Amino acid sequence: MFHRRLLLLIAAAAAVTLTLGAATAKLTIGPEQARRQAAAEKALLKPDLIPTVRGRILDRHGRVLAEDEAAFDVTVHYSVITGDWAYDNARSDARRADRERWSEMDFAGREKLTTEYKQRYDDQIEMLWRTLAEVGGKSRQEIEDRRNRIIGRVHRIATGHTANRQRRLTKQLQEEVSWAEASETVLEQVQGHAMLDGIDEATRTVVMGFIAEAEREQQEYLRHRRKSGFQDTRALQVWRQVGLQRPARRNYPFETVTVMLETGHLPSALRDRFDGQPTEVTVRGVGLHTLGLMRDAWSGEFTSRPFHPQNDLGGYMDGDRVGSTGIEAMMEDRLRGTRGRNILHLDSNTVEETPAMRGGDVRVSIDIQLQARVLAIMSPEIGLMELQPWHTRDEARLADVGQPFNGAAVVMEVETGEVLATASVPTMPLATLREDPDLLYGNQADAPFRNRVIAQPYQPGSTLKPLVLASVYADRKLGLDEIIDTPGYLWPNKPTAYRDWRFKRGGAPFGPIDGTEAIARSSNVFFGKMAQRLGSEGLVGWFEGFGMGEPTGCGLPGEHGGDLPAGRAAGTHGWEFMGIGQGPIRWTPLQAANAYATLARGGAFKRPTYLADHARPIERDLDFSDQNLARVFEGMRQSANESHGTTHHLSLLNRELIFNVPGVTVMAKSGTADAAPLREAIDHDGDGLPDAWGRVLRDGDHSWVVAMVQPETASAPTHVVLAVVEYAGSGGQVAGPIVNQIIWALKQEGYLD
Repeated sequence: MFHRRLLLLIAAAAAVTLTLGAATAKLTIGPEQARRQAAAEKALLKPDLIPTVRGRILDRHGRVLAEDEAAFDVTVHYSVITGDWAYDNARSDARRADRERWSEMDFAGREKLTTEYKQRYDDQIEMLWRTLAEVGGKSRQEIEDRRNRIIGRVHRIATGHTANRQRRLTKQLQEEVSWAEASETVLEQVQGHAMLDGIDEATRTVVMGFIAEAEREQQEYLRHRRKSGFQDTRALQVWRQVGLQRPARRNYPFETVTVMLETGHLPSALRDRFDGQPTEVTVRGVGLHTLGLMRDAWSGEFTSRPFHPQNDLGGYMDGDRVGSTGIEAMMEDRLRGTRGRNILHLDSNTVEETPAMRGGDVRVSIDIQLQARVLAIMSPEIGLMELQPWHTRDEARLADVGQPFNGAAVVMEVETGEVLATASVPTMPLATLREDPDLLYGNQADAPFRNRVIAQPYQPGSTLKPLVLASVYADRKLGLDEIIDTPGYLWPNKPTAYRDWRFKRGGAPFGPIDGTEAIARSSNVFFGKMAQRLGSEGLVGWFEGFGMGEPTGCGLPGEHGGDLPAGRAAGTHGWEFMGIGQGPIRWTPLQAANAYATLARGGAFKRPTYLADHARPIERDLDFSDQNLARVFEGMRQSANESHGTTHHLSLLNRELIFNVPGVTVMAKSGTADAAPLREAIDHDGDGLPDAWGRVLRDGDHSWVVAMVQPETASAPTHVVLAVVEYAGSGGQVAGPIVNQIIWALKQEGYLD
């Protein structure tokens, strides 16, 4: 018995030994050992990521248009901004001071006791605001105004969030959910908000000193608070709610520019306003529609390029900023840099460094000084973008003199297709965008957030006629010297449906005219007949050749392709209206500028570009003969330079010349395009999409002028300049003087020497 027990004990001991040995082997050799060793080595490493710097955006002359900000913002917690911090601390003090009676007090008693402790914290908050005003070079009222804007913005965010949540929960639960049940705290209510922007190093040092002193006070309080008779003398508690934050935003040095504009060549009514003297105009939001904005990275970026410490330090992480619109989005891959990484080896106290790689710079074709001039020309101070008495004969409209207009402008270099300047009015001032973006994004009537140059299609009106004339000549559907009779209306059985503008006003028909005179006089009947000769499909085919019906491919996100019927839709009733730029056809200002650049190149179509020295190749040649173009250009020359031309003079302003730039040849075409009225959008369900259309906000015709210009010494057009003004009336009378001033700006910037 004894020996059997001994053998059993020996066997058990051997089994335990083998098990332990196997476990030890597993831990010291093979995959497990490798994993544990890697984990041990990893524990000895302390990695630290180094942020990158996003590349700059430069204009065609190398001026910096966008760069990462190097300064800091001073942030204050939202509870301090609202005053809740003072109340919460006072209530806590009151409860601690009278614990025995607190639970027995009614609401009024607790509030009275809280008020006795609150003044101390109110004084700290007021001291904070006065200090920030002093070190930030602000008035106390400016600090108060910013505080109120922040409270208003957060309130709107929280209210919108609760309203959306209430609707969503009501729909999910199939029963009414109250506002209180749907309400929840939003992030903006529990974080800091910038009270000072872009402070300098001296201000940063002062603020850091206050924060450090507040922390020292706090540590002293924690060490001694339990001692008998200890008095809480903390006077800087509020500074523990203050932070220094490097802003996750871009700096746009030319966003606000002051331009000196010459006024001596404005229409006389406006020239007299300035006594013919130069005037300073400060414009804001310069270039922002083109340069674009930044946003927080979304899940799509995390998926398409995730951060990986070994494989891709440039991958996207939570909190990263990415280009949202414009050049910032278009060139995101180039502008985005790569993080660096420092790894501290704890065992050897050495640092392994991987430097951050700065993002690449992008040089755009825009001339920012020219861009600022164009925006200044279209600013309210000058008056060209306001209803003026010489714009209309309509007595009813004259009651609205001074009404501001919205619109767009484009300046394009013909040879390269490079965009030199654009304007989308109204602009997006950066200060408003950062401090109260709802003023911009909530304004659906004026839509300042929309880049009208690429994202807003308009009916072309008569600006399409030179393209139609070149097309009908090229198809040999009209002889170069052929005369067409224009009786005043197109359809004999519908004498009021398709008329010439002069006949419509009670004047005589244009009668027999050729293509050149039809352009100069802008005859609807002539071009209705040309549309009939081309046929609906032929007409649409030529329009497609000019790039209509599809985005230009300029690269900017959000580009609209315009409207152009295809197939059977092109031949529906009344398709002849397309011959005069009406009916089911629209294009964007950039499409219009590129179509005219194509015409100026003799029919060589290439896509426009916003990048400097990045001319696109010719994709197709519409093959217009020199004789063809000579007649088209002569019609546009007469339009701008002969008394019978529609862009020659201001009819209601003593027949003053529209174009008055010396040493420059101007060939132009106006357009007065019928447009659907702009109605108020009504969103019943709060999903951000219109459910119904309400009252008419704007009504009338869109005003166009497109000009091809060149120095008198040049043999062909060098630049295309256009302006479109929404719901403004006559194209020549409204848009013509704007285009004239832009041509002056081109000359002053040295492009037409």
